[in-house]
Amino acid sequence: MKSRPVCLFLFLITLSALSAADSPDTWTNQDGQTMTATVTAVEERIVVFERDGQTFRYPIANLVEEDQQRVRERAEQLAEQAKAEEAREKVARELRGNLVGVRGRRVANLPADTVEDKTLFALYYSAAWCGPCRNFTPRLVDFYGEMREKHPDFEIILVSRDSSPSNMEGYMRDFNIPWPAVRHNRINQMDLLKKYSGSGIPNLVFIDGGGEVLSSSYVNGRYRGPTAVMRDIRRHLETQGR
Repeated sequence: MKSRPVCLFLFLITLSALSAADSPDTWTNQDGQTMTATVTAVEERIVVFERDGQTFRYPIANLVEEDQQRVRERAEQLAEQAKAEEAREKVARELRGNLVGVRGRRVANLPADTVEDKTLFALYYSAAWCGPCRNFTPRLVDFYGEMREKHPDFEIILVSRDSSPSNMEGYMRDFNIPWPAVRHNRINQMDLLKKYSGSGIPNLVFIDGGGEVLSSSYVNGRYRGPTAVMRDIRRHLETQGR
């Protein structure tokens, strides 16, 4: 497809908005020339096409009116995709930079991107002083060991109800808790954690990356306990893996 001078510029860009389901379409310019390419991004007056592994920018005004309208519709689709992707990453964004984990005999800050590839989370509200928590935690540790390699998109997050960082860290070391915990000084500042806290512990809440509750220890104010949630998590992950 030949275009007017200064209309075509070749360069590489990140195809962050490209969906795997996208397929090439045929596009026609004002001179009647055609080409087959995929729209990967739309700027104010420029459409970014991908063809044969390369990307290039093309003025929208140089397309026929029908194709200009198709570009505008594609721009709306890409915007919706980006919005949906942002929503799916809500939990990971809120946890970013706020996690610690057991490293040997100490509890240390974890990298900011520790959970960025996770799409399913189990928030575990627990404390060292809670007898039922201490009874349940070893079972959850075993469950986590079973699930973590089969389902790398899943993560448990400890939300401590201990009164001090030292008590929380002692609890994590005593049970060799293998999943991350929210930094003690951040727990009461995060609306995400308050939303699912419930009225007692142990409380296990299974959510997706956008924060939608998939299973909880509390249903309509009634306590059903963490074991039921653990079963629900197993069922969900095994169904997802089929």
